[in-house]
Amino acid sequence: MLPYLNPLTIIMIATLPVEVMTMFVGPLFFEIDLMSDIGYQHALLANNIFILFQTLGLVSFYKLFKYLQIHKRIPYQRHILSKLNLVYANWVFIGIFLISMYFLASAEFGVINWMINPREGYQAYRSGYGPLYALSISSLAVAVTLACLRKMKPIRLIFTLIMYMPLAYMLGTKGAFLNLFLTVAIMIWFTRWKWFSPFMLIGLVLIFMLMLFNLYMSNGDIDLIKIGAYFDHYRNAADYYNQYLSGEIDLFYGDIFLTSYYSYIPRGIWPDKPYAYGAVLVNEIFFPGAAEMTNTPAFGGAVPQFADFSWAGIIFYGFFSSKSILIAFFTYLIFRSPVVNFHNPSVLMIILLIMQFSFGFGTYFPGFLYVFLVMAIISILNFIRRVRVGTK
Repeated sequence: MLPYLNPLTIIMIATLPVEVMTMFVGPLFFEIDLMSDIGYQHALLANNIFILFQTLGLVSFYKLFKYLQIHKRIPYQRHILSKLNLVYANWVFIGIFLISMYFLASAEFGVINWMINPREGYQAYRSGYGPLYALSISSLAVAVTLACLRKMKPIRLIFTLIMYMPLAYMLGTKGAFLNLFLTVAIMIWFTRWKWFSPFMLIGLVLIFMLMLFNLYMSNGDIDLIKIGAYFDHYRNAADYYNQYLSGEIDLFYGDIFLTSYYSYIPRGIWPDKPYAYGAVLVNEIFFPGAAEMTNTPAFGGAVPQFADFSWAGIIFYGFFSSKSILIAFFTYLIFRSPVVNFHNPSVLMIILLIMQFSFGFGTYFPGFLYVFLVMAIISILNFIRRVRVGTK
């Protein structure tokens, strides 16, 4: 059995304040009566049912992987990387991050301007250059994990966290700080450091302060009203469900699912690609034209899953959620099968850690593009391993 404080509960602890703000505190700033607003209550119910079926899916697929002993069928377990391999690989992905950010920043905003105010660059100058931004996030996530694996010592890992903070800041998004902290924190957990609990407490306080600073860069100042207004997910969800229940909005009957595949196609290849597709189709009802300005307010309450097929969508998308399947798969391989060895890290082990605990990895890489990204990383790691072996 895992101890009460483990990578899965660490994620829950770190995200709990945001969930509480999103579900309960945020709606109060919009003067929603939490007890009597039917749309809000509907959103809570939909979210709870979605989570229930996600959990059922996770448990079911975990038992399936255990029954099949899936670890015996996974390749790359004997492809071991040396410490020097990890150093070279780390620099390769730092290089990919820097090159991607350079071309992204220089395209419209300017490198110096982006460095001065990454938040403005993120908000206003990504349109049309999404693949570069996506590559930046994922390559930095890979680089952080590789840097941690070079020497699994708590103090060294904390130093790694500090060194990568400026790079995370350049992404311009508040979540980058939390993603970086969680990645390093979980790697520290694997060292069984006795001071881990106070590290988590102090670290989370500092990270949320950095996130508030990032919010300040966006709004110019900070007050409780502006902080509360940021957590509008359930206000938006309440508006959707109220209009749906009153018959003002119809279901999309699969349009959200089908058009989500538009994200595979770069706008450079399809200049006339709609700005509203996938879950953003709901946004277009309440915020017409906002998507074209890269402004896509989030909807809580499992609205994207409900909006296609009502409760059937909640159940189906929940049980067969890619999140549930992947967590079940990774949890089995990392904690229930002998594929993790920090003294002799294999390509398989590195890929598992990246996919499960490199937070931010694969963002904006949907479906087969995510698979392509993973295969590209495997190819790079194997190439570095073979080159270094060949030079001995």
